[in-house]
Amino acid sequence: MLLMSLKARFFRTFANLPLPVRNDVAVVVDGQPISWNVLKIEVEGNTKTGELGLEILNKLGFLKEDEK
Repeated sequence: MLLMSLKARFFRTFANLPLPVRNDVAVVVDGQPISWNVLKIEVEGNTKTGELGLEILNKLGFLKEDEK
């Protein structure tokens, strides 16, 4: 799956999260808990951590599929 598609799905999911939830842990990458807010920064910065976080969220089914 294209990384850009995952990013778009992540931002759509992130935008629908209640503000307090954005401080909760979204994923654990390399043994480090990453909150939704931190993951957003990592994704925007095109980091490896952001990419891994997107892949994990996708595998767990947290990123909604594009509606057709």
